[in-house]
Parts: sequence; structure tokens; C-alpha cells
Amino acid sequence: MRGLAAYILRGPLQAISAATGFAILALLFMPLSWPLGYISGAAVALVVLAKGLKQGSIVMGGGTLMIGVMFGLMLGQSSIGVAYVLMNWLPMFLVAAILLYSRSLSMSVLIVGVLGLVAILLVYGYVHDPAAWWYDYYMQKVLPLLKTAGVELPPEAEFAEQIKHLTHLMTGSLVGFIVLGQMVSLLIARSWQSFIYRPGAYRDEFYRLRLGRAASLLALMMMLLATWGSAVLAEVAGNFLPVVMVVFLLQGLAVTHNLLGRKDKSKPWLVAMYVGLIVTMPYLLMVIATVGMLDNWMDLRRKLQTES
Repeated sequence: MRGLAAYILRGPLQAISAATGFAILALLFMPLSWPLGYISGAAVALVVLAKGLKQGSIVMGGGTLMIGVMFGLMLGQSSIGVAYVLMNWLPMFLVAAILLYSRSLSMSVLIVGVLGLVAILLVYGYVHDPAAWWYDYYMQKVLPLLKTAGVELPPEAEFAEQIKHLTHLMTGSLVGFIVLGQMVSLLIARSWQSFIYRPGAYRDEFYRLRLGRAASLLALMMMLLATWGSAVLAEVAGNFLPVVMVVFLLQGLAVTHNLLGRKDKSKPWLVAMYVGLIVTMPYLLMVIATVGMLDNWMDLRRKLQTES
């Protein structure tokens, strides 16, 4: 990864080729779109963090143009590539700019979370009933595609009922996934920057990540509203929760890394934790996010240091 980071920082052409290459691979190989997309976004963020907004703008603009031209030639639809890039790179550019000027990973994570909540509110302001929109989308667009692909499905009435329950949280789940991607890309870019300029700085910065008691109180308020609020408030607050969980997941991971990093042969423990996060999604995620919330009140890392 250090070699890739060094290549990206050689100049705009190298950065554009790396960001564009991984973005195209993410679009062409959908099973691997998540990690490839994260690396593509991290390439843009690294240029912003290391070279500034001007160089970052050049890379993002040049990459968008290149992908638009390539998809126009290959598929005759340049808008697909451009839309993907703007959804991935533009938020990443803004997030990296926040970290560049705030110089605080904790502040940057909080702002990304707030932007995610604002995005959910905008959806509710623009779409009268997001749940109904998602329901129509799945029944009219997704269901016919699944049938055509020969996917074995439950009876249509049962399938429709299952989808109806899921659609009430679909907006928040999608935004939470996008926020997670932005944060992962930002952490990758920050770690690359540390490898090149200040080895070890990223680890110390990540270990100190703390979002504060005010953020924990706000998260608790959202949980209460999602459980006991009126119908509309409960639905909006319920859609906020995936974003909240993702944000506090990072603080929980910082605490967990502090704990596991003190053990002999800690890498197998860390690998097992991340595999468990994927396999048991979303249960272990919720546990680690809860640890992150509690850390704001109990200072778990200080207690771990005292006991070690």
C-alpha cells in the first residue's frame, strides 16, 4: 500500500490514473466494488490531504472527465460513470478538505456523520414518503429483475410484506453505507499520508479518536425517539440510527484496537474481529458501536492503560 500511495503522490497524472483505474474496476467487477471503490476514493482524499485543494480538484476533475469519456466509448452512456464518480469522489473531496483544515480526525468523523443526517433530512424533505418510494422501486424494478434472473423467491404477497417492513429503514441504511464508505476511504488516505510523511502518526491519531459526550447524548435521544416517538419522528430517527452506529463504530474500533493491540500476536485477534463484523452484521457492529458510546463516559482506554 505504501508503494501505491507513493505512486499517487508522484503527480496529477499518476493520481488520476490510480483513482480512475480503481473506480472503473469497481464499476466493472461489482462483487469487489466496495474495496475497490474505497481505494479509489482514498486516492482522491490522499491528494487533498498531502497536496491541497487545488491539486485535489485537478485530480477529481481529470478523473471525472476520463471516466465519462471511457464509459461513453464503451457503453454509450457516460452519465453512468460520471454519476458514480460524483457520488463517490465529491463527498470524499469535501471530507478530506474538512480533515485538512480541522486537523482533527474526531471532528472530521463527526462532520461526516452530521452530513449523513442532513442527507436523510433532505430525502424526507424532497420525497413525500421515502418508504413508499422504495416499495414501488423494489416491486416495479427489482422484483422483475429477480424473476428474470431465476432467483427463488417467496410468494409475491409474502415478498411484498417483507419489503414493506424493510423500506421504512432503507434510506438510513443506504446513507449509513455511504457514510461508512467515506470514512473508510478517509482512514485509508490518512494512513497512507502517515506512511509517507510521519510513520506511526496515524495509529496514535486513530487510538485517540473520541466523539464526545454531546454526540453520545444525541445518539441516545435518537434511540429514544425511534422507540417511543410519534410515527413520523420514529421513522426519521430510525433512519438516523444506521449513520449513528457507523460513526460510533469507529470510536468502538479505536477502543478495541487499544485493547487487542496490547496482546501478544494481536493481528490474529484483529483479523478475527473484522471477519466477525462481516459475518455477524449488524450484531457485532452494534456491540462495538455501543462500546464507542460508553467510552465517552467511562474512558475505557484510560482504564485499559491502568490495568495493563
